[in-house]
Amino acid sequence: MIYNFSSATILGSVGQTNYASANSAIDEIIKKHPNAFSMVIPAILDLALFDATNELNTDVTRWSTWGMTCRELCHHIRLGLIKMRKQPFFLYIPPYDWDKASAGLGGSCISMFDHLLSGADSAGGAAGKGDTSEATIRQIILSFIDVNEDDFSRTTPLTSYGLDSLSAGNLSVALRPYLQIAQMQLLSDITLEDIVGLIASSGGDDDEGSGGGDSSDLSLPPIPTIPRQDHHQIKRFDWKRLNQPGETVIRLIDRPGTIPLILTHGGGGNLLTYMPLQEHFNTSLWGVQVTPETPWDTVHETAKFYYDRIKEQRPNGPYRIGGYCASALIAYKLVYIFQSAGDEITQFVMLDFSPAIFTSYHFTEAIDEEMIRAKSPSKNFITVALHLMDKMTELDVSESAKAVVGEIWDCHNGVEVRDFIKLQYHSFCSIGIGFAHLLFELAAEGSEDPLAVLRDPAALEQRIFKWAGRVKIPLQLYLPRHSGARSLYAEGDPEWELLKSEQYSTKYKRFDVNGGHLTMFDDPKLAQFLENGDNLQF
Repeated sequence: MIYNFSSATILGSVGQTNYASANSAIDEIIKKHPNAFSMVIPAILDLALFDATNELNTDVTRWSTWGMTCRELCHHIRLGLIKMRKQPFFLYIPPYDWDKASAGLGGSCISMFDHLLSGADSAGGAAGKGDTSEATIRQIILSFIDVNEDDFSRTTPLTSYGLDSLSAGNLSVALRPYLQIAQMQLLSDITLEDIVGLIASSGGDDDEGSGGGDSSDLSLPPIPTIPRQDHHQIKRFDWKRLNQPGETVIRLIDRPGTIPLILTHGGGGNLLTYMPLQEHFNTSLWGVQVTPETPWDTVHETAKFYYDRIKEQRPNGPYRIGGYCASALIAYKLVYIFQSAGDEITQFVMLDFSPAIFTSYHFTEAIDEEMIRAKSPSKNFITVALHLMDKMTELDVSESAKAVVGEIWDCHNGVEVRDFIKLQYHSFCSIGIGFAHLLFELAAEGSEDPLAVLRDPAALEQRIFKWAGRVKIPLQLYLPRHSGARSLYAEGDPEWELLKSEQYSTKYKRFDVNGGHLTMFDDPKLAQFLENGDNLQF
C-alpha cells in the first residue's frame, strides 16, 4: 500500500507554495493506483514542532486549533485501509472540526468547505453572531498574533504584538461573523477593548423586527464599519464562480436601497482585482465581467452588450459607472450609450487609465503591416501590449499578481497553462480586437488616406480626444501613488500628469490614493472616495 500525507496541500500555507504544489502533484499520481490513497491530515499535536518549543508562532498555532494526535492519525489510516478493501478511492479527509479550522485559518482560507461550518451562510456573508463574549474574541485574536495569553492586554494595540498586514487581513475575515472591520482598521492601533466595544455597540438584536437605529457613529475613523444589525441585508459575492455563462453582471456587494457603482473588468476579463473593495464598501458594488457570450468585434458591440445586461439587472437609473485598465474604451462607450439613451448618470469613474493611452506612441509604433492587412491585432501588437502591462505593474508589491502576468506571457509564447490563465489571455487579446477596429474607424473618419492617419500619432490622438469628448458626464480620475498608467511615460512629463484627461473632459476631478495599478484597491481611501463620488459638486 502507498500513502501520501499532505497537510497544507488543499488549504495552502504561507511560504509553502512549492511544498503544497508538490503534494498536489503526488495526489494526482496516486489517483491512478487502485491500491493507494492520499490522506489530508492536519497538524500532529504531539510532534516536536508543537511540544518542544517555547517560541510562539502564529503560523503553527493557527493549525493547532484543529489538529490531531499520532494515535488519532493511526486510527484514520486504519479506517482508510478498511474502506479501500471495499472499493478503490484516492483521497481521504478525516472528519475535522471545521468550525475550529475556520477560527484558526480564517473563513477565506477554507471557503470551499464553508458548507461544513455550523450555521454557514449560503449568501457569502457571516453566520449568526453566536458567542460574542470577550473571551471568544480574545481567543480569535490570539490565534493571529505571537504573544502568550498571560502577556496579552485588552488595552494594548494589536500592532504592538506584531500584527502585520497579512495577519490583519486574515483576522478581519475571522472576525466577520461578529463585526465588519477592515484590515487597515486593525492596523490602526485598535485594541481588544475597542473591538469588543464595537461589537456591543453594533447591536445584539439580530432578531426579526428589531429596530434599525442609526449606528454610523460607531465606526472608527477614517474607515466606516458596517453595523452588524445591517449585515443580514448585504449579500456579497463569494468568488467561487467566475466568468460563468449568463453572469455578465456580478453583484460584488448587494445592499438594498443604495445605487450600485458598476465597474467594468480589467484586461484579464475578471473582477478579482476588485476583491479588496468588498472589505471597505458599505454600499452596493457591481462588476461587469467577460463571459463566453461576450461579443468582441467592436468596442460598440461589447459596450452595447454590457449595457443590455445592466439594464436587465437595473432597468432604471440613476447609474454609477467606472472603467479600469484595458476596458477604458469600453467604459467610455458604455457611458456614452447610457447618456444617449437619456439615462441619469451620477458618477463616472476612470481608474488609473485613459483613452488617450491607446493612441500614444506605444501603440501606434506597434501597428505593423500584418495588423493593417488583417485589421486585427497582430502577434507583435499583442507582444507590445503585454510589455506595457509588465511596465504598469512593475512598481506593484503584489507578487501573486506578478506571477499571473508571468503565466500570461507563457500562454502568449505557446506554453501550456491553467484554463484560468487561458481565459485571461483570451480576454486580453479580444479587447485588442475591438480596439483595432476603433483605430481603423477613427483613421477613416474624414480622411482620404487612413493609413497615413494610422501612422500619425498626433492625428490619431486628436480623433480619440473627439471620440471620448462625446461623453459629457464629469470625470473622476483615480491615480495611485505608483500609477501604472503614468509609468508608461517619462517621469514628471506634464502632458501625462492627468493622462491627458483634460483634453477631452470639460469637467474632471483627480483623486490620489496609495498603491500601484493593482494594489490601489487595497487602500481604504479609494473605497471612501468611490462611495462618496456621486455626491461631488464639479
